[in-house]
Amino acid sequence: MDRDNLPAPVNGQAAPPAEVPPPGVPRRFDFADADFAEEEGTGSAGLKRMLGAVLYYRWLVIGLLLVGTAAGIAVSRFVEPEYTARTRLWVSVATRESDFEGPIQSAELLQGGAWLELLASDAVLDHVVREQRLYLEYRTRDRDVLSTLKTDSVYQPGSYVATVDGAGRMVELRREHDGQLVAQAPVGMPVGREIGIDWHPTAAALTPGRSIVFRLLHPRTAAARLSQSLDAQMASGGNFLFIAYSGGHPEQVSQVTNELADRYVDVAAELKRGKLSELRQILETQLVYAEENLRQAELALESFRIRTITLPSDATPVTPGVEATRASAYDNFFELKIQREALARDRDAIRRLLAENENGTLSIDALSAIGAVQSSPELTQALTELTEQRATLRALQQQYTDEHPLVRSALREADALQREVVPQLAGTVAASLDDQIAAVDALVGSASDELREIPPRAIDESRLTRAVTIAATLYNELRQRYESARLATETAIPDVRILDAASVPQYPSSNPSVQIILLAIVGSLGLGVGLAILLERFDPRIRYPEQVSDRLHLRILGGLPHLQSATRRNGRPDRSEAVEALRSVRLNLTHAYGAAGPMILTISSPGPGDGKSFVSGNLGLSFADLGRRTLLIDGDTRRGTLHRLLGVDRIPGLTDYLAGRAELDEVIKSTSTPGLDLIPCGTRFASAPELLSSPRMGLLLAHIRATYQVILVDSPPLGAGVDPLVLATATGNLMVVIRTGTTDRSMAEDKIAMLGQLPIRVLGAVVNGLRAGSGHRYQQYYSYLPGYAADDEAGERVKLLEPA
Repeated sequence: MDRDNLPAPVNGQAAPPAEVPPPGVPRRFDFADADFAEEEGTGSAGLKRMLGAVLYYRWLVIGLLLVGTAAGIAVSRFVEPEYTARTRLWVSVATRESDFEGPIQSAELLQGGAWLELLASDAVLDHVVREQRLYLEYRTRDRDVLSTLKTDSVYQPGSYVATVDGAGRMVELRREHDGQLVAQAPVGMPVGREIGIDWHPTAAALTPGRSIVFRLLHPRTAAARLSQSLDAQMASGGNFLFIAYSGGHPEQVSQVTNELADRYVDVAAELKRGKLSELRQILETQLVYAEENLRQAELALESFRIRTITLPSDATPVTPGVEATRASAYDNFFELKIQREALARDRDAIRRLLAENENGTLSIDALSAIGAVQSSPELTQALTELTEQRATLRALQQQYTDEHPLVRSALREADALQREVVPQLAGTVAASLDDQIAAVDALVGSASDELREIPPRAIDESRLTRAVTIAATLYNELRQRYESARLATETAIPDVRILDAASVPQYPSSNPSVQIILLAIVGSLGLGVGLAILLERFDPRIRYPEQVSDRLHLRILGGLPHLQSATRRNGRPDRSEAVEALRSVRLNLTHAYGAAGPMILTISSPGPGDGKSFVSGNLGLSFADLGRRTLLIDGDTRRGTLHRLLGVDRIPGLTDYLAGRAELDEVIKSTSTPGLDLIPCGTRFASAPELLSSPRMGLLLAHIRATYQVILVDSPPLGAGVDPLVLATATGNLMVVIRTGTTDRSMAEDKIAMLGQLPIRVLGAVVNGLRAGSGHRYQQYYSYLPGYAADDEAGERVKLLEPA
């Protein structure tokens, strides 16, 4: 529904308000400033809130930053810069190729990270501590007088104070913590032998009344500190060791580094020499033992072979270097076994063939193939004749029949050979084979007895031979290792050498003073920011614009400066900034309201003292100056003050009209500003809230809509009761006045959140009471270029309503 076309009152009831979202529907405000359109809880909104807090409490942050920086600078003066000296050492590392090339030499002393462990050993560090007097701590100004102080092998650690008497004759040495006197000597004489130190201060350095403070550390404590100040690293290839040492005095740093490198090389060389000497001695002792062991083994083997030289053997060499001189008993035995098996095989074959011959089938070829048959001339001859007779028979049978005399004669001769001669001769051969088998069996039995005696002798001989072999192998290996160790000892190559000695550093490697100052700056800045955020978190008041836009979800229509802190011209506060700020509010409010119909607007604030009446009066004045016919209605029936700002009577007023005690013409009062009228709050009534909800209030708004272009209703604070809600519902529009440093944030959030349940369009907020320099985010609402104020040549001052 368009607010321009509100219907006329019906039956005495007020016209309905402009169309707004129904009650109960949450309302989203469209902010013109995209920077303020962030939802609360997002990262951007949280960042803006923190930034706003820092900007608001910027002087607190700057003050803490300055104090912290000054403290850091003061502390840094007591800290000396740190210098670093570096040296590089070459370390021998074995490679695969070095095992096969080059001269005989010992293996490297240590492997990998063990070189770093050697550097941190007491054998290295304790020597450096004593040589460089790192057990002594003193003030820089006492360095000259303590340059001659040295310690015995045993001394008493602790803090001491040496004091010269007023006459400059005696020196007293006392413990610092309890003042106990530990030594006393005339000036120029040694001091401190009672506690194990050898100190010869010069008489010129011991001026009367001088006090010298120093501290003696235990060697292991000083060595531990030295180890913590070292930075040692092995190169990736393992051939270079880098050592860096840091301290406060460049000359001492370089001296300690070089002393450390020299001692490191010396300790490594001593360890290697000791290792090689001990290894050589051990190998020499083992070699003597191995030589004696080998001699005993050889004598035992020699004695055994002498005793068993005439006994059967398995062809073992009689003496080393000589091959077997006789046949092996094993060979004789197995040859007899093979011979016996061959004889038995031939015998069995002959008898099998003779059995087949009884059936009339005799295989001459099979019988001729037997070795024993071949060794019998008679049987061989008979077989040959049998073969020839069979050939003759076959030839005759091809020419004649079986009845022919020649065939029959040949058949008889062949049959006689096959059945009588050959079997008889074969039987004779088989019988001779039986005799030979019996003779061989006897030989086999004798050889078996001899073989049973050979294994024990062979085992003993093998054992003795093995003992000789083991002893010889051990002896040869030890002999080789001993010779290698002897050569390596004579030509030992150091495993570590110094490549680059440390030089005196010219520039500090680190300056703790800079770090302390930076740490103080960062710490104080962080403290200031954190404190600002905490103050903002626990501050119940609204301080900066993000709290209005992000927390209250209100678009900022403008800001009004604090009049007492405004820029002064000619000795008086300059009101031009406030007037320009009101013009900006007027423009933004007109744009937010829209162009349709007259502007009907309720102006309220979360609490008292926010300046809503001041804003209402001056905004009405601004609209009147624009040429708009404007009506101000003082709806604060409890504590209204617009009549004082505009210089009119309070009675009769709004409550009088709503109670029926006055007519509309009587309550509308003209002001000194053309185009600006006022309806004052009127008589104070206890029933004023009910009067604001009466039909006459709606009738009043319906009547004045046709007469005025701008109608501004100044209501009580939102926290004062139901009055502002009733007036805002009647007008349908609301503008909230927020005062920085005064408006309670929690109450404002609660009251403005309640407006979302009513048919009220919240146009935005005006931030009041901005002081100069209150934050760059506020300056955009009221700060203007100097020299561009709209001055009046006639000398008239700009119009601005100010509270009395």
